[in-house]
Amino acid sequence: MNYPLPQDRSYSWEEYLQFERDTEDRYEYHDGNIVAMAGASNRHNKIVTNLILGIKPRIAGKGCDLFSETVKLFRHRSDRYLYPDLMVTCAPLDQQTKNGVRSPQMVVEVLSPHSAYGDQTFKLREYFRLPSLRHYLIVA
Repeated sequence: MNYPLPQDRSYSWEEYLQFERDTEDRYEYHDGNIVAMAGASNRHNKIVTNLILGIKPRIAGKGCDLFSETVKLFRHRSDRYLYPDLMVTCAPLDQQTKNGVRSPQMVVEVLSPHSAYGDQTFKLREYFRLPSLRHYLIVA
């Protein structure tokens, strides 16, 4: 489950990025709100691991990278910074960037009872706004 930080104001994306640099935890950014990401269950982790094992050989040698849960998705001029469960990117700029991905070709979300609504509503809308996106996979 995502837990918003107690706040009495909206945060800029610069404040969010600084906040996240100062902590080891993961936080998404939603329209000025900084939202803590809960830890994944063992089942969720097994599904993500199996997806990595299935996807990685299919992109090997194609100049693409596969990133999981701890890599942030940046959307240019967006009020959201998200952590998809998996992303595949073949963009040269993404491969040079140290702290996130901007142009994934594939985004994967593994649903849980706490994440299903967000993964199928506002996150889906954000992902479909990405010009680079070719595939959005929802695993239940």
